[in-house]
Amino acid sequence: MRYKGRPNHRSFYAKVARTERIGERGVRMVFKQGGDREMPLIMGLMPVLPKHLIDPATFDRTTLVAPIGSGPYMVSEVKPAVSVSFRRNPRIIGGAICR
Repeated sequence: MRYKGRPNHRSFYAKVARTERIGERGVRMVFKQGGDREMPLIMGLMPVLPKHLIDPATFDRTTLVAPIGSGPYMVSEVKPAVSVSFRRNPRIIGGAICR
């Protein structure tokens, strides 16, 4: 997303000097000098995408593959240029993921 993502995401990621993996599920971002004090909050809202589902060579291309997510609804049907239908995610009960 740093080079091919949405323009606003690219501008945010341009202010990051480097990222570091912290433990199994943690990420630390080190910002460039002269950064914006609001940037850590903005970056905390940015999506963290799993490496196994992202192909940098095709990241900027349109696809009809259902997006990844963990919310209460899942894409069930897509009719291009007409509609997108959702269904309740059976793994989400009362806001919690049930395995």
